[in-house]
Amino acid sequence: MPTVSPGIGSSPAGFGDRFLAYLIDSLLLGLVSLILACPIMIFTLILPAARANEVERFDPGVIVSFLVGYAAIFVLQFGLAYLYLVEYQLRTGQTVGKRTMSLRVLPVRPDRPLDRAMLVRRWLVQFVAGGFVPFFAWVDGLWQLWDQPLQQTLHDKAAETLVAKVVQ
Repeated sequence: MPTVSPGIGSSPAGFGDRFLAYLIDSLLLGLVSLILACPIMIFTLILPAARANEVERFDPGVIVSFLVGYAAIFVLQFGLAYLYLVEYQLRTGQTVGKRTMSLRVLPVRPDRPLDRAMLVRRWLVQFVAGGFVPFFAWVDGLWQLWDQPLQQTLHDKAAETLVAKVVQ
């Protein structure tokens, strides 16, 4: 594999390492989301439905409450993903999953530091486009299998970054 970013002694990360890091990060984000979403679900879904059931008639407020709760959870998911994949990763170029797998996000051009704008572009393409465009997340993740020599995904290409295996 070609070496990237001279001085760091790293090479592009393979599909397996990136996939395992993604799974670890997804499990962590999912757990935090679940913990924070439970109170939202209780107050906007379960309690209004229980009150409507007590009076034994249809209450349009239950639907409004459900939509508000669903929107709140949706916004919570995007917010948590932003905080984790941009702000947390900005410090070292690593998330918990990447650190576990000895991976780091690096700029393609070694003369540039990893900055917030790069990570925001990665997040927009990976999480936002991947969340709204059917099958985009699959194409994005699998793109690195045929991209040579840097094995970049589409969100890496958009942000001019790459994920490298860090030599410890």
